[in-house]
Amino acid sequence: MDDQTRSELVELLGGMESRLGLRLTEMETRLESKLKSYVEERISDLESRLKSYVDERISDLETHLKSYVSEQLAEMETKLLSAFFTYQEHAEVKFRKMSADVSNVNASSELRLNNLEKRVIDIEKRLWMGGQPPAST
Repeated sequence: MDDQTRSELVELLGGMESRLGLRLTEMETRLESKLKSYVEERISDLESRLKSYVDERISDLETHLKSYVSEQLAEMETKLLSAFFTYQEHAEVKFRKMSADVSNVNASSELRLNNLEKRVIDIEKRLWMGGQPPAST
């Protein structure tokens, strides 16, 4: 091979190398673009699936929590009502006793007052019978 052929070959190879470099750069750019698009698509898909999963779990937890709170409130309400019923029973017994005591005091006072009135009337009769008129009030 002579020098001229060799230089033509080198020149031809240099041109091929430069075109090949350009094509590789173009392919690299397209591949990078496609890969970037694919990764973004996959990330977006994963984000939406994760959001959907988290929303579903939160909804399940809210439902469970509402049910739990409702049960606890019903249980506390039952306990409170039972406690108030027990208190009411004891209070009713005390009120009946107090009512009976007041009634007894009232009856006793009324009886004593009647006895006093009778005695005053008897004294007034005796005074009246003795010739003195009763004192006016």
